[in-house]
Amino acid sequence: MLFLLSAYILFVLMDKLITEPMRILTNVANRISLGELDLAIMAAGPREIRELGAALERMRHSIKVAMERLSR
Repeated sequence: MLFLLSAYILFVLMDKLITEPMRILTNVANRISLGELDLAIMAAGPREIRELGAALERMRHSIKVAMERLSR
């Protein structure tokens, strides 16, 4: 019984710390791919997730700047 409780707690922690931030970043990346370049990316979670969010934010900004230059 203790094993099942421990496994459940681990599952909930993994979902909150890793899976949910990844779902959010995936959603934001999909919105950017559809042309929504005005939303800022703020990632939370473990360091790797935050670094991925920062990289996506740099990419979003670069795409936005490039699109603005092309439209001039």
